[in-house]
Amino acid sequence: MPCTCKRKLAPADLFNKTWVVPPSDTLVRQHVDTYFASAFGTTPKSLIESDSLLGSLALLSLSDSVGVMAKRLADFFAGEGVLRTLPLEIGDFIRPVALITLRAQVLKPQLEYLVKLLRAQAPRSANGPLSAAVK
Repeated sequence: MPCTCKRKLAPADLFNKTWVVPPSDTLVRQHVDTYFASAFGTTPKSLIESDSLLGSLALLSLSDSVGVMAKRLADFFAGEGVLRTLPLEIGDFIRPVALITLRAQVLKPQLEYLVKLLRAQAPRSANGPLSAAVK
């Protein structure tokens, strides 16, 4: 049964597929690697690294591969008919953000406002789940 016809997927259903993933130095890729390592002790054997959204979409549309992207982005492309999302969430993760300024520097009002917004958002910031996607 094709992956997109199933109502619920387990990681094992996709482990042996070819995965289109971001480069290994990205937080998303590290999250995906950790997810599979915890479920299988290793990452999938067939990985294609792509740091281009258009390249990833092309690879997904021309093959029987699956990819990973932010759920909101996957939902957008699914709504446009570009791809289909799979009923598998790879979990939530939070990306670290650092705010660095010079100690003696007086901040411009615009930057002060940005700092205020970031500090207000920080306690509730969660990036949301990642989704597996297929064309």
